[in-house]
Amino acid sequence: MVSSFLLGMTLVLYYSASNAIFLTRYGITKLPYVYIANGFLVIVFGIGLSILGRHVMFRTQTLVVNGFLAFVILLLWAGIKASGSDAVIFATAAWFRLLFIYTTVGLWEVAARLFDIRQGKRLFSLVGLGVMLAAVVGGVLTPVIVKAVGTTNLLLLAAAFLGLYTLSLSGILETVSGVRSDARRNSRQGVGSLVRDRYTRSIFGLKTLSVLTAYLIEYVFYEQASRRFPGQASLAGFLGTFTGLTTLVMVLVSALLTSRLISSRGLRGTLFVMPVVMCATALATTVYGALIGAGTAFFALVVVTMFSNQVLDKAVNTPAFILLFQPMPPERRLPVRVIVEGWLGSVALILSGVLLMFLTWLHPPTAVPFMALLAVISVAFLVQTREAASQYARALRHATRRGFARPRPTAVDARQPVGALLDLLRPTSSPVEQEGARVALRTHMPTLDNDTLAGAVQVQVDRARSLLAAERDLLVAWPLLATSLHEDLAGVRANLFSLLCCSREVARASFAETLLDAEARIARGSADDRATAIELLDVTLTKWLKRPVVALVEDHGAARALNRLGPGPLPSVLTPGERLASLAGDVSLSSWTASLVHLAESEKENGSAMSDCVAPENFPPGIATVLWLRSIDIFWRVPYQVLSELSARLRPFPVSAGVRIVTEGEEGAELYLVRAGTVAIQHGTCVVTQLGPRSVFGELAVLDPAPRSADVVALTDADLLVLDRGTLVDLMGTQPEVAADIITMLVRRLRGQSFGA
Repeated sequence: MVSSFLLGMTLVLYYSASNAIFLTRYGITKLPYVYIANGFLVIVFGIGLSILGRHVMFRTQTLVVNGFLAFVILLLWAGIKASGSDAVIFATAAWFRLLFIYTTVGLWEVAARLFDIRQGKRLFSLVGLGVMLAAVVGGVLTPVIVKAVGTTNLLLLAAAFLGLYTLSLSGILETVSGVRSDARRNSRQGVGSLVRDRYTRSIFGLKTLSVLTAYLIEYVFYEQASRRFPGQASLAGFLGTFTGLTTLVMVLVSALLTSRLISSRGLRGTLFVMPVVMCATALATTVYGALIGAGTAFFALVVVTMFSNQVLDKAVNTPAFILLFQPMPPERRLPVRVIVEGWLGSVALILSGVLLMFLTWLHPPTAVPFMALLAVISVAFLVQTREAASQYARALRHATRRGFARPRPTAVDARQPVGALLDLLRPTSSPVEQEGARVALRTHMPTLDNDTLAGAVQVQVDRARSLLAAERDLLVAWPLLATSLHEDLAGVRANLFSLLCCSREVARASFAETLLDAEARIARGSADDRATAIELLDVTLTKWLKRPVVALVEDHGAARALNRLGPGPLPSVLTPGERLASLAGDVSLSSWTASLVHLAESEKENGSAMSDCVAPENFPPGIATVLWLRSIDIFWRVPYQVLSELSARLRPFPVSAGVRIVTEGEEGAELYLVRAGTVAIQHGTCVVTQLGPRSVFGELAVLDPAPRSADVVALTDADLLVLDRGTLVDLMGTQPEVAADIITMLVRRLRGQSFGA
């Protein structure tokens, strides 16, 4: 927020000074030339920025650019103070758009790298809040500052604030990673590959039309304002005050409305707000000017149109527009952003200048033709918004799709009626029966009518409410049981995805395979993959379907999920004892969760406090073993229920000090877990490393049946658990993250030049 505030002060001070100095020297007629010069400057600067990005990291690139921009402002200030020549004043006006584009591009790129797409929907509207707050303060204070130091010295203050912004941003950039090779790889793609991509083209078109509307209304606004405020000081004061008041409304909209609008109406609904309002205000101003004339009321309508454009563009459209870049690969976003915001935006700016020069050459008696052109372009803006929103959904599908072929769905087996499968998904069925029904539904994918689907979904929603309420009520008294109940929700989520595969909407859109890919990414993908998959569900599914699914997969806690599941009464808050009683006899609970419920009831009957904040060894042996397994690196992501089943297949293997557990060169098919004691991995008499409790060895021979690569000797009496190859292969088949974590462990050992035997 400090960095955003400093950037906002830079922009409002430079904006007020450069426009006031230029308009009082040249008037409005020279403004189209500024637009054209500005467009070429931005393009040239963007090319230089792309070249710089191939050689330095993102952090260095951002700091160098901001430092250079501050230095140029100082040069412009010095030039005006020294000579005040026409060339310097023209350059000062032409520099503002370049300054605005490349400082804000850097700010938004930092935000895009810090937050995923779901976080961005909630937070992007607040990212620029510091800029807006500063613009309010700077805009209101501009008339006072002008009286104290003069208009020209606003440039000096702008340079000082930009320098402070650069210093403050350097701390934030420490947390943002950049990969130089990514910039090199993208530089080889060229603009041609981007233009051939339909999604990127839709973003290009959207940006072009938004720039055209912005500069057309700006031209008319300046033309009308310069007529009514002919003096330099009065015009600067009006522009500063207008900017301050406009930004105050931006702050209120950003803080109170934008996030809610994006969350409730989605990206599509949010993107439509600005073009719809621009169509309405431009058309109203045109009709009034044509019928009544370009008087004071016309100026008021122009101010309202400019006001709407500024507020909606910064507070609503910009956060939504930034989201359009999020489905792209992270390393591709900055090059595309520079091309869209810089190069193509400048082409639109040059086009704006040419159009304005042409209209000015026609010498219209009023500004009404300019507003008529704005109305026409706003309609095109509206049409292009529809295309961009449609392509956004396709981009999400592309980003979520894993690209592996699945078997083609077959007709429903008559021996497995759909109604029977849906009955097996009810809570009264065991987890094994529910898993069988899920497999059948996903294999055959029968198409369910909306009423049948709604009823089946409601069964799952009711079950989710029951589990979430139990998790909420037991979180403090019995956190281990609450965690286990939360893991049991995975079955409900799997049931919902199985039902979604059978919906008419999914069948019509051939969306079933992508839906299952989204489920896999949510379960096992990276944070960005999860967020993109959830956003795909949010954008694609109808409201009554997506509400329960998104509420369960976002995983923001039991209380919030209960509130977001959809219509229906919230379960009453019960005491831990009452909640335990309600869980007793629930056959749909996993065997692990049921064992914890039984343990909690036993403690309650014995008068013991229901708290699992004790060492694992104080639990019954079966539960203690599962908790211990969860503490090992390769099992930390495995659900408790799976670990409970795994513990039954582990073989205890106690050894005495000095016993050779593994012999180099012998074949082996077991992985060993060190539960207590210390063992040494060695070659002959040379000890390579020592392993203590919670360590793993023998994984190489299990993964690759070959002679052992080292000896393993017990240095002390040790308590080991043995996991055979067959069990490990079965486990990795159902829990791929185990294989990934074993690979991670092997890589770390190789880096440390040790061995896995």
